[in-house]
Amino acid sequence: MIVLAVYAPTSPQRLLDVARLAFSSSVIDIFAVIKPSAMAAQVGVPEVGRLAYKMGRRLAILPQIQDLSEVMGISTIAFLVHDESAYSLEEVLQSAGNGLAIVIQGGDTPFTKGDLALGKPVKHSMPEIPPIPAADAALVIEAISRIRRVHGPR
Repeated sequence: MIVLAVYAPTSPQRLLDVARLAFSSSVIDIFAVIKPSAMAAQVGVPEVGRLAYKMGRRLAILPQIQDLSEVMGISTIAFLVHDESAYSLEEVLQSAGNGLAIVIQGGDTPFTKGDLALGKPVKHSMPEIPPIPAADAALVIEAISRIRRVHGPR
C-alpha cells in the first residue's frame, strides 16, 4: 500500500491540486491529509472529500503524522525534503516493505526535527526546485510509476 500524504496544508487550492494528482494516479492507494489548517481545513478538506467520493478513491484525514503508523499500519514513512543529503526516493521505494507513506509539505512550514525522527528524509529526482506541493506530488508519482515499471508492483 502506498499513501501520499500532504502535511499541514493551508491553501485549499494547493490541497485540491495535490488531491487531483493523487486521485488520478493508479500508483497511489490512499491520499492522506495531515493536520490541515486555515482555509485548507475549512474549504479544502470538504472539497477533497467530495472529489474522493466522486472518483471512488480512498481518503484519510489525520490529526498527526504518527497516525500513519498507529492507525493505518504504515511501516515506512518517508518525508520529502529538498536536501541533497537525503536518501533518494527510489532507494526508499525499493527497500520499503508493506505500507509506505510519502509525506510532502502542504504549506510553507518545513518539517521539524521531531517530524523527521518519525521516518526517513527523502529527495526526489529534482531537489533543486522549490517545495511546491503539486510539483512534489507529480515527481513522487512519476518515481513510483518508474520503479513499478522496472521492478514490478510491491
